[in-house]
Amino acid sequence: MKFKSKLIIALSLLSVLAVVVVVASIQPYVDTVADRVDYVLPIVATMDNMEMERLLDALETPSVRPTEQYLQVLDRIETALQESFPFWGAADRVLGLDISENIERIRYLIENPEGTIDDLVFEHLLNNYIALPLQPMTSFQVIGALGFAEMVSGINFDYYDQPRPYFDTLVEGEVAYIDFSIVARHDIEQETYLIHNFLSTIDGYSHLILDFRQFLGDTVDYSFVNGIIRPHIHTTFEDTHFAFHTGNTESLHVAVERLHPADSDFLIRAYVFDEMYPRTDPPRRTLTPAADIIEEYNLVYMNPYDLAYFSYGHVLTTYIPPDLHFRSPFAGQIWVLTDSTNLGANPILAKDTGVGIIVSEEPTQHYPRYIDAMLFFPDQYIMIYFNTLYVTDRYGVALFENEITPHFQNRSGLDALETTLELIAEGLYTQ
Repeated sequence: MKFKSKLIIALSLLSVLAVVVVVASIQPYVDTVADRVDYVLPIVATMDNMEMERLLDALETPSVRPTEQYLQVLDRIETALQESFPFWGAADRVLGLDISENIERIRYLIENPEGTIDDLVFEHLLNNYIALPLQPMTSFQVIGALGFAEMVSGINFDYYDQPRPYFDTLVEGEVAYIDFSIVARHDIEQETYLIHNFLSTIDGYSHLILDFRQFLGDTVDYSFVNGIIRPHIHTTFEDTHFAFHTGNTESLHVAVERLHPADSDFLIRAYVFDEMYPRTDPPRRTLTPAADIIEEYNLVYMNPYDLAYFSYGHVLTTYIPPDLHFRSPFAGQIWVLTDSTNLGANPILAKDTGVGIIVSEEPTQHYPRYIDAMLFFPDQYIMIYFNTLYVTDRYGVALFENEITPHFQNRSGLDALETTLELIAEGLYTQ
Protein backbone atom coordinates (compact mmCIF):
# COMPACT_ATOMS: atom_id res chain seq x y z
CA MET A 1 0.00 0.00 0.00
CA LYS A 2 1.36 3.42 -0.92
CA PHE A 3 2.24 5.87 1.85
CA LYS A 4 -0.48 8.28 0.67
CA SER A 5 -3.09 5.59 1.23
CA LYS A 6 -1.64 4.87 4.63
CA LEU A 7 -1.81 8.55 5.48
CA ILE A 8 -5.49 8.72 4.46
CA ILE A 9 -6.39 5.74 6.63
CA ALA A 10 -4.35 7.04 9.53
CA LEU A 11 -6.05 10.42 9.44
CA SER A 12 -9.42 8.63 9.48
CA LEU A 13 -8.45 7.03 12.76
CA LEU A 14 -7.57 10.27 14.55
CA SER A 15 -10.80 10.55 16.46
CA VAL A 16 -10.14 7.33 18.34
CA LEU A 17 -6.54 8.16 19.26
CA ALA A 18 -6.47 9.31 22.89
CA VAL A 19 -3.84 9.08 25.59
CA VAL A 20 -4.91 10.90 28.73
CA VAL A 21 -2.15 11.88 31.12
CA VAL A 22 -2.63 13.94 34.28
CA VAL A 23 0.37 16.15 34.91
CA ALA A 24 1.57 18.81 37.29
CA SER A 25 4.79 19.72 35.50
CA ILE A 26 6.72 19.18 32.29
CA GLN A 27 8.77 16.24 33.58
CA PRO A 28 5.88 13.72 33.61
CA TYR A 29 5.25 14.66 29.99
CA VAL A 30 8.89 14.00 29.13
CA ASP A 31 8.71 10.55 30.72
CA THR A 32 5.43 9.71 29.02
CA VAL A 33 6.61 10.91 25.63
CA ALA A 34 9.78 8.83 25.97
CA ASP A 35 7.74 5.71 26.75
CA ARG A 36 5.51 6.30 23.74
CA VAL A 37 8.48 6.86 21.44
CA ASP A 38 10.12 3.66 22.69
CA TYR A 39 6.91 1.82 21.85
CA VAL A 40 6.47 3.04 18.26
CA LEU A 41 10.09 3.33 17.10
CA PRO A 42 10.71 -0.38 16.40
CA ILE A 43 7.52 -0.61 14.36
CA VAL A 44 7.99 2.58 12.36
CA ALA A 45 11.61 1.60 11.69
CA THR A 46 10.38 -1.41 9.68
CA MET A 47 8.37 0.74 7.25
CA ASP A 48 10.17 1.35 3.99
CA ASN A 49 9.37 4.88 2.92
CA MET A 50 11.20 8.20 2.69
CA GLU A 51 8.47 9.90 4.71
CA MET A 52 8.91 7.28 7.40
CA GLU A 53 12.61 8.11 7.54
CA ARG A 54 11.74 11.73 8.24
CA LEU A 55 9.28 10.55 10.85
CA LEU A 56 11.96 8.40 12.49
CA ASP A 57 14.29 11.39 12.64
CA ALA A 58 11.56 13.49 14.26
CA LEU A 59 10.99 10.78 16.87
CA GLU A 60 14.60 9.89 17.62
CA THR A 61 15.97 13.44 17.66
CA PRO A 62 13.04 15.81 18.19
CA SER A 63 13.89 19.44 17.58
CA VAL A 64 14.33 21.69 20.60
CA ARG A 65 13.34 25.23 19.64
CA PRO A 66 13.51 28.56 21.42
CA THR A 67 10.67 29.14 23.84
CA GLU A 68 9.49 32.07 21.72
CA GLN A 69 8.77 29.80 18.75
CA TYR A 70 6.46 27.53 20.74
CA LEU A 71 4.72 30.54 22.23
CA GLN A 72 4.22 32.04 18.76
CA VAL A 73 2.59 28.83 17.53
CA LEU A 74 0.40 28.75 20.64
CA ASP A 75 -0.62 32.39 20.07
CA ARG A 76 -1.54 31.62 16.47
CA ILE A 77 -3.66 28.66 17.54
CA GLU A 78 -5.40 30.74 20.20
CA THR A 79 -6.14 33.56 17.72
CA ALA A 80 -7.56 31.15 15.16
CA LEU A 81 -9.81 29.53 17.76
CA GLN A 82 -11.00 32.85 19.14
CA GLU A 83 -11.96 33.98 15.65
CA SER A 84 -13.36 30.79 14.14
CA PHE A 85 -14.08 28.11 16.77
CA PRO A 86 -17.77 28.25 17.79
CA PHE A 87 -17.58 26.04 20.89
CA TRP A 88 -16.06 28.38 23.46
CA GLY A 89 -19.33 28.90 25.30
CA ALA A 90 -20.54 25.35 24.89
CA ALA A 91 -17.27 23.89 26.17
CA ASP A 92 -17.58 25.92 29.35
CA ARG A 93 -21.29 25.19 29.75
CA VAL A 94 -21.26 21.44 29.02
CA LEU A 95 -17.73 20.28 29.84
CA GLY A 96 -16.70 22.86 32.41
CA LEU A 97 -13.75 23.53 30.12
CA ASP A 98 -12.28 27.02 29.96
CA ILE A 99 -10.27 26.88 26.73
CA SER A 100 -8.48 30.15 27.50
CA GLU A 101 -7.44 28.87 30.91
CA ASN A 102 -6.03 25.67 29.44
CA ILE A 103 -4.08 27.60 26.84
CA GLU A 104 -2.63 29.69 29.66
CA ARG A 105 -1.62 26.47 31.43
CA ILE A 106 0.30 25.39 28.35
CA ARG A 107 1.91 28.81 28.17
CA TYR A 108 2.95 28.59 31.82
CA LEU A 109 4.49 25.12 31.37
CA ILE A 110 6.45 26.33 28.36
CA GLU A 111 7.73 29.42 30.12
CA ASN A 112 8.49 27.59 33.37
CA PRO A 113 9.75 24.16 32.31
CA GLU A 114 11.05 21.51 34.68
CA GLY A 115 12.49 19.55 31.79
CA THR A 116 13.32 19.87 28.12
CA ILE A 117 10.56 21.10 25.83
CA ASP A 118 10.86 19.75 22.32
CA ASP A 119 8.42 19.28 19.44
CA LEU A 120 7.07 16.02 20.89
CA VAL A 121 6.44 17.49 24.33
CA PHE A 122 4.76 20.51 22.75
CA GLU A 123 2.49 18.21 20.71
CA HIS A 124 1.66 16.31 23.90
CA LEU A 125 0.70 19.51 25.71
CA LEU A 126 -1.64 20.59 22.89
CA ASN A 127 -3.32 17.21 22.92
CA ASN A 128 -3.83 16.93 26.64
CA TYR A 129 -4.95 20.48 27.34
CA ILE A 130 -6.98 21.26 24.20
CA ALA A 131 -7.73 18.35 21.87
CA LEU A 132 -8.62 15.54 24.26
CA PRO A 133 -10.84 17.59 26.61
CA LEU A 134 -12.91 18.70 23.59
CA GLN A 135 -13.48 15.20 22.18
CA PRO A 136 -16.89 14.65 23.83
CA MET A 137 -18.18 17.70 21.97
CA THR A 138 -16.41 18.18 18.67
CA SER A 139 -13.50 17.01 16.57
CA PHE A 140 -10.28 18.76 17.46
CA GLN A 141 -7.18 16.93 16.37
CA VAL A 142 -3.50 17.62 16.87
CA ILE A 143 -1.30 15.60 14.53
CA GLY A 144 2.40 15.70 15.22
CA ALA A 145 5.22 13.25 14.67
CA LEU A 146 4.35 11.22 17.76
CA GLY A 147 0.63 11.04 17.11
CA PHE A 148 1.11 10.08 13.49
CA ALA A 149 3.71 7.45 14.37
CA GLU A 150 1.34 5.87 16.88
CA MET A 151 -1.38 5.73 14.28
CA VAL A 152 0.62 4.18 11.47
CA SER A 153 2.35 1.75 13.84
CA GLY A 154 -0.98 0.51 15.16
CA ILE A 155 -2.70 -0.07 11.84
CA ASN A 156 -2.80 -3.40 10.09
CA PHE A 157 -2.93 -2.06 6.54
CA ASP A 158 -3.48 -5.53 5.06
CA TYR A 159 -6.67 -5.67 7.10
CA TYR A 160 -7.96 -2.50 5.46
CA ASP A 161 -7.00 -3.76 2.00
CA GLN A 162 -9.59 -6.50 2.23
CA PRO A 163 -12.95 -6.06 0.44
CA ARG A 164 -15.34 -4.03 2.57
CA PRO A 165 -17.87 -4.12 4.03
CA TYR A 166 -17.68 -7.66 5.43
CA PHE A 167 -20.62 -10.00 4.80
CA ASP A 168 -21.52 -13.15 6.69
CA THR A 169 -24.32 -15.56 7.52
CA LEU A 170 -24.75 -16.20 11.23
CA VAL A 171 -27.66 -18.63 10.95
CA GLU A 172 -28.11 -20.22 7.55
CA GLY A 173 -31.40 -19.19 5.99
CA GLU A 174 -32.32 -17.01 8.98
CA VAL A 175 -29.78 -14.40 10.16
CA ALA A 176 -27.42 -12.43 7.89
CA TYR A 177 -24.71 -10.01 9.01
CA ILE A 178 -22.84 -7.00 7.58
CA ASP A 179 -19.89 -5.45 9.43
CA PHE A 180 -19.70 -1.70 8.66
CA SER A 181 -17.06 -0.98 11.28
CA ILE A 182 -14.20 -1.07 8.80
CA VAL A 183 -12.87 2.16 7.36
CA ALA A 184 -13.62 1.87 3.66
CA ARG A 185 -11.65 3.69 1.01
CA HIS A 186 -13.16 2.10 -2.01
CA ASP A 187 -15.62 3.26 -4.63
CA ILE A 188 -19.05 4.09 -3.21
CA GLU A 189 -20.81 2.60 -6.23
CA GLN A 190 -18.84 -0.62 -5.80
CA GLU A 191 -19.70 -0.82 -2.09
CA THR A 192 -23.36 -0.19 -2.88
CA TYR A 193 -23.28 -2.90 -5.54
CA LEU A 194 -21.82 -5.38 -3.05
CA ILE A 195 -24.54 -4.59 -0.52
CA HIS A 196 -27.30 -4.90 -3.13
CA ASN A 197 -25.84 -8.21 -4.27
CA PHE A 198 -25.79 -9.48 -0.69
CA LEU A 199 -29.41 -8.40 -0.16
CA SER A 200 -30.34 -10.44 -3.21
CA THR A 201 -28.68 -13.53 -1.75
CA ILE A 202 -30.58 -13.32 1.55
CA ASP A 203 -34.06 -13.19 0.03
CA GLY A 204 -36.20 -15.18 2.46
CA TYR A 205 -34.02 -14.53 5.51
CA SER A 206 -35.79 -13.22 8.62
CA HIS A 207 -33.07 -10.95 10.04
CA LEU A 208 -30.22 -8.75 8.87
CA ILE A 209 -27.76 -7.41 11.46
CA LEU A 210 -25.76 -4.28 10.61
CA ASP A 211 -22.76 -3.76 12.90
CA PHE A 212 -21.61 -0.14 13.31
CA ARG A 213 -19.69 -0.58 16.55
CA GLN A 214 -16.32 1.20 16.37
CA PHE A 215 -17.41 2.79 13.10
CA LEU A 216 -14.98 5.60 12.25
CA GLY A 217 -16.99 7.35 9.55
CA ASP A 218 -16.13 7.30 5.87
CA THR A 219 -17.54 6.56 2.41
CA VAL A 220 -19.41 3.64 3.91
CA ASP A 221 -21.81 6.24 5.35
CA TYR A 222 -23.04 6.81 1.81
CA SER A 223 -22.89 3.10 1.09
CA PHE A 224 -25.26 2.60 4.02
CA VAL A 225 -27.63 5.23 2.63
CA ASN A 226 -27.47 3.87 -0.92
CA GLY A 227 -27.20 0.20 -0.07
CA ILE A 228 -29.61 -0.14 2.86
CA ILE A 229 -31.82 2.88 3.47
CA ARG A 230 -32.89 3.83 -0.04
CA PRO A 231 -33.88 0.29 -1.13
CA HIS A 232 -36.04 -0.06 2.01
CA ILE A 233 -37.88 3.27 2.20
CA HIS A 234 -40.95 4.13 0.12
CA THR A 235 -41.07 7.91 0.50
CA THR A 236 -38.41 10.60 0.51
CA PHE A 237 -36.86 11.25 3.91
CA GLU A 238 -36.09 14.89 4.73
CA ASP A 239 -34.69 16.46 7.85
CA THR A 240 -33.51 19.98 8.64
CA HIS A 241 -30.47 21.06 10.61
CA PHE A 242 -28.78 24.40 11.15
CA ALA A 243 -25.09 25.30 11.12
CA PHE A 244 -23.83 28.40 12.92
CA HIS A 245 -20.53 30.28 12.57
CA THR A 246 -18.60 32.82 14.59
CA GLY A 247 -18.68 35.43 11.85
CA ASN A 248 -14.93 35.75 11.45
CA THR A 249 -13.66 36.13 7.87
CA GLU A 250 -12.02 32.71 7.78
CA SER A 251 -15.00 31.03 9.42
CA LEU A 252 -17.39 32.64 6.95
CA HIS A 253 -15.16 31.58 4.08
CA VAL A 254 -15.39 27.99 5.28
CA ALA A 255 -19.16 28.35 5.38
CA VAL A 256 -19.29 29.78 1.88
CA GLU A 257 -16.99 27.00 0.71
CA ARG A 258 -19.59 24.50 1.88
CA LEU A 259 -22.29 26.33 -0.05
CA HIS A 260 -20.30 27.39 -3.09
CA PRO A 261 -17.07 25.34 -3.38
CA ALA A 262 -14.07 27.41 -4.44
CA ASP A 263 -10.35 27.55 -3.83
CA SER A 264 -9.28 28.95 -0.50
CA ASP A 265 -6.15 30.91 0.31
CA PHE A 266 -7.05 31.88 3.84
CA LEU A 267 -5.05 30.99 6.92
CA ILE A 268 -7.64 28.35 7.71
CA ARG A 269 -8.08 26.14 4.71
CA ALA A 270 -11.57 24.90 3.95
CA TYR A 271 -12.15 21.28 3.08
CA VAL A 272 -15.29 20.69 1.03
CA PHE A 273 -16.60 17.16 0.91
CA ASP A 274 -18.62 16.10 -2.12
CA GLU A 275 -21.95 14.67 -1.09
CA MET A 276 -24.25 12.26 -2.88
CA TYR A 277 -27.38 14.26 -2.23
CA PRO A 278 -28.02 17.97 -1.60
CA ARG A 279 -27.92 18.87 2.07
CA THR A 280 -28.66 22.53 1.56
CA ASP A 281 -31.88 23.75 -0.03
CA PRO A 282 -31.05 25.64 -3.24
CA PRO A 283 -33.13 28.70 -2.24
CA ARG A 284 -31.21 29.00 1.05
CA ARG A 285 -27.64 28.59 -0.15
CA THR A 286 -26.71 31.83 1.55
CA LEU A 287 -25.43 32.88 4.95
CA THR A 288 -28.03 34.48 7.21
CA PRO A 289 -27.66 36.36 10.51
CA ALA A 290 -27.99 33.84 13.32
CA ALA A 291 -30.75 35.82 15.04
CA ASP A 292 -32.83 35.79 11.85
CA ILE A 293 -32.55 32.01 11.49
CA ILE A 294 -33.50 31.45 15.11
CA GLU A 295 -36.55 33.70 14.79
CA GLU A 296 -37.71 32.40 11.40
CA TYR A 297 -37.45 28.72 12.34
CA ASN A 298 -38.48 29.18 15.97
CA LEU A 299 -35.40 27.47 17.42
CA VAL A 300 -36.72 27.65 20.96
CA TYR A 301 -34.13 25.24 22.37
CA MET A 302 -31.08 27.14 21.15
CA ASN A 303 -28.89 27.77 24.18
CA PRO A 304 -28.51 31.55 24.68
CA TYR A 305 -25.05 31.13 26.24
CA ASP A 306 -23.76 29.35 23.12
CA LEU A 307 -25.61 31.78 20.86
CA ALA A 308 -23.49 34.66 22.09
CA TYR A 309 -20.59 33.28 20.02
CA PHE A 310 -22.49 33.08 16.70
CA SER A 311 -22.94 35.70 14.01
CA TYR A 312 -24.19 33.81 10.96
CA GLY A 313 -25.62 30.47 9.98
CA HIS A 314 -27.20 28.51 7.18
CA VAL A 315 -29.84 25.82 6.71
CA LEU A 316 -28.90 22.19 6.06
CA THR A 317 -31.45 19.77 4.65
CA THR A 318 -30.86 16.04 4.55
CA TYR A 319 -32.65 14.59 1.55
CA ILE A 320 -32.80 10.83 0.92
CA PRO A 321 -35.08 9.60 -1.89
CA PRO A 322 -36.12 5.95 -2.25
CA ASP A 323 -34.25 3.85 -4.79
CA LEU A 324 -36.76 3.24 -7.56
CA HIS A 325 -34.36 1.08 -9.56
CA PHE A 326 -33.39 -1.39 -6.85
CA ARG A 327 -35.94 -2.53 -4.29
CA SER A 328 -34.52 -4.81 -1.64
CA PRO A 329 -35.45 -8.49 -1.99
CA PHE A 330 -34.82 -8.79 1.75
CA ALA A 331 -38.10 -8.27 3.60
CA GLY A 332 -37.07 -9.25 7.13
CA GLN A 333 -36.12 -7.26 10.20
CA ILE A 334 -33.02 -5.04 10.18
CA TRP A 335 -31.04 -4.61 13.39
CA VAL A 336 -28.46 -1.84 13.86
CA LEU A 337 -25.71 -2.37 16.44
CA THR A 338 -23.86 0.66 17.75
CA ASP A 339 -21.83 1.92 20.70
CA SER A 340 -20.14 5.04 22.03
CA THR A 341 -17.18 4.61 19.65
CA ASN A 342 -19.36 4.98 16.56
CA LEU A 343 -18.45 8.32 14.98
CA GLY A 344 -21.06 8.19 12.22
CA ALA A 345 -24.63 9.42 11.96
CA ASN A 346 -25.92 6.08 10.68
CA PRO A 347 -27.89 5.10 13.84
CA ILE A 348 -29.72 8.44 13.62
CA LEU A 349 -30.71 7.75 10.01
CA ALA A 350 -31.66 4.14 10.75
CA LYS A 351 -33.92 5.20 13.59
CA ASP A 352 -35.39 8.33 11.99
CA THR A 353 -36.21 6.54 8.73
CA GLY A 354 -37.63 3.55 10.59
CA VAL A 355 -35.33 1.18 8.74
CA GLY A 356 -33.80 -0.58 11.74
CA ILE A 357 -34.03 -1.52 15.40
CA ILE A 358 -31.18 0.00 17.42
CA VAL A 359 -29.28 -2.13 19.92
CA SER A 360 -26.60 -0.45 22.04
CA GLU A 361 -24.88 -0.48 25.39
CA GLU A 362 -26.70 2.68 26.51
CA PRO A 363 -28.05 5.95 25.12
CA THR A 364 -25.18 7.24 23.02
CA GLN A 365 -24.28 10.43 21.22
CA HIS A 366 -24.08 10.24 17.45
CA TYR A 367 -23.40 13.27 15.33
CA PRO A 368 -21.28 14.10 12.30
CA ARG A 369 -17.87 15.25 13.55
CA TYR A 370 -17.12 17.77 10.85
CA ILE A 371 -13.53 18.83 10.31
CA ASP A 372 -13.38 21.77 7.97
CA ALA A 373 -10.40 23.86 9.07
CA MET A 374 -6.68 23.27 9.36
CA LEU A 375 -3.66 25.06 10.74
CA PHE A 376 -0.30 23.72 9.55
CA PHE A 377 3.03 24.38 11.23
CA PRO A 378 5.60 22.58 9.06
CA ASP A 379 8.59 23.55 11.20
CA GLN A 380 7.09 21.83 14.22
CA TYR A 381 5.68 18.89 12.19
CA ILE A 382 2.24 19.72 13.61
CA MET A 383 -1.19 20.04 12.01
CA ILE A 384 -4.29 21.27 13.86
CA TYR A 385 -7.69 20.22 12.55
CA PHE A 386 -10.91 21.62 13.98
CA ASN A 387 -14.53 22.40 13.29
CA THR A 388 -15.96 25.85 12.52
CA LEU A 389 -19.57 24.63 12.47
CA TYR A 390 -21.93 24.43 15.44
CA VAL A 391 -24.73 22.19 14.14
CA THR A 392 -28.18 21.86 15.71
CA ASP A 393 -31.27 19.81 15.04
CA ARG A 394 -34.54 21.29 13.75
CA TYR A 395 -35.34 22.64 17.23
CA GLY A 396 -32.00 24.29 17.94
CA VAL A 397 -30.54 21.56 20.18
CA ALA A 398 -26.83 21.08 19.51
CA LEU A 399 -26.17 17.70 17.92
CA PHE A 400 -23.48 16.89 20.47
CA GLU A 401 -26.20 17.04 23.14
CA ASN A 402 -28.54 14.69 21.27
CA GLU A 403 -28.60 11.14 22.53
CA ILE A 404 -29.87 8.15 20.61
CA THR A 405 -31.92 5.96 22.91
CA PRO A 406 -31.70 2.38 21.60
CA HIS A 407 -34.79 0.24 21.21
CA PHE A 408 -32.91 -2.37 23.26
CA GLN A 409 -29.94 -1.94 25.58
CA ASN A 410 -27.31 -4.63 25.85
CA ARG A 411 -28.29 -7.30 28.31
CA SER A 412 -26.15 -7.87 31.37
CA GLY A 413 -22.91 -9.58 30.45
CA LEU A 414 -23.69 -9.52 26.72
CA ASP A 415 -22.51 -7.26 23.92
CA ALA A 416 -24.85 -5.83 21.28
CA LEU A 417 -24.50 -8.78 18.90
CA GLU A 418 -25.08 -11.37 21.61
CA THR A 419 -28.08 -9.39 22.86
CA THR A 420 -29.55 -9.21 19.37
CA LEU A 421 -29.15 -12.94 18.80
CA GLU A 422 -30.95 -13.61 22.08
CA LEU A 423 -33.80 -11.26 21.09
CA ILE A 424 -34.08 -13.05 17.76
CA ALA A 425 -34.09 -16.46 19.48
CA GLU A 426 -36.92 -15.25 21.69
CA GLY A 427 -38.96 -14.38 18.62
CA LEU A 428 -39.06 -10.62 19.08
CA TYR A 429 -39.76 -8.44 16.04
CA THR A 430 -39.77 -11.35 13.61
CA GLN A 431 -41.50 -10.33 10.37
